[in-house]
Amino acid sequence: DLVPWRRGTFMGEALLEHPRWHIFVGYAEGRAVATAASYVSDVSVDVTLVTCQKEARGRGFGRAVTQAAVDVDRTKPAMLLASRSVVS
Repeated sequence: DLVPWRRGTFMGEALLEHPRWHIFVGYAEGRAVATAASYVSDVSVDVTLVTCQKEARGRGFGRAVTQAAVDVDRTKPAMLLASRSVVS
């Protein structure tokens, strides 16, 4: 259903207003280079959608947005299920 990609089909703009979702973008020189999101459930903070542009890797951007996603609710444990996925 998501192919071909169309704006608003993966996660609609309403997600930005949802109280349980938190979206973070890291910028370098005015350009978005990293992302992370978290969903705060009743029992945990689920960290997801962590990305970093190849040219920005190793400079702390991924770590910064991931930490921001974890920190949205420090009273709950955070969980991140990660996989190495490299897109050229």
